[in-house]
Amino acid sequence: MTHSHLEGVEEIARAMFDLFDQDKSGEIQRFEMEETLGKFGVKVTPEEFDLLMSELDPNGDGKVTFEEFLELLHKHNFTGN
Repeated sequence: MTHSHLEGVEEIARAMFDLFDQDKSGEIQRFEMEETLGKFGVKVTPEEFDLLMSELDPNGDGKVTFEEFLELLHKHNFTGN
């Protein structure tokens, strides 16, 4: 994978992250994730949402950093790695 491809993937990931980070704090809070999913018409049960957050927020601090977000994308091969 080329350096420019990785930069492009990271730019797309940052744009996705920024959609969820409504207050531009650099972290996605639980309520931001829930509200943004709803805006996109994504319906999840409370259990599914908790599972999603546990994957996005492995340290359990209630906030998703860009690094955690990017790691999940890599883990599920959304980045082509």
